[in-house]
Amino acid sequence: MGITGSIAAYKAADIANELTKKGVRVNAVMTESACKLITPLTIQTLTKTKVHTDMFDEYNPSEVQHISLAKR
Repeated sequence: MGITGSIAAYKAADIANELTKKGVRVNAVMTESACKLITPLTIQTLTKTKVHTDMFDEYNPSEVQHISLAKR
């Protein structure tokens, strides 16, 4: 789920929560502007997955983050 810096970021939290309740694994990517409207911690708590805020963050050194995110 891509979350950008608009008022829809709040709705994204609701959508992420509902999808997670239905058993869907939600991988969220947030822009810097989105993080000013809603915190990554909120989305992480709702989805139970790491929220990505930097496409070059090397969360797992065995994969290229921005490519593996796109594949997921």
